[in-house]
Amino acid sequence: MDERRKAERINLKIDVEYDMSEYQKWVEAQTTNLSESGICIISSKEIPVDSQLQLKFELPETYMVLNVSGEVLWNEFSLNDNYYICGIEFKNVTEENRRIIQKYISAATFDVR
Repeated sequence: MDERRKAERINLKIDVEYDMSEYQKWVEAQTTNLSESGICIISSKEIPVDSQLQLKFELPETYMVLNVSGEVLWNEFSLNDNYYICGIEFKNVTEENRRIIQKYISAATFDVR
């Protein structure tokens, strides 16, 4: 499989909510990893490629809920576990949210080394 990542990722298992409509029907999911440019989530529902999402999640120890937009770049179905794994690229992230994510990833990467 070709490496598609443009930015360093960290493993991160936290709750995330996403919405694909203007009706704000939030769906709960779980993250698997995070980078400055995107996030990977596990969902019980299929999210088609090219879907535009609103996401909200709280990074551990930041006590701030981040609201970001994203686009689904890929998805896979895990037959054994009966869930979907989706790679989402962030779109139109505010500078403040970008700094929060960068700082969190830098701190987590530093802790691992």
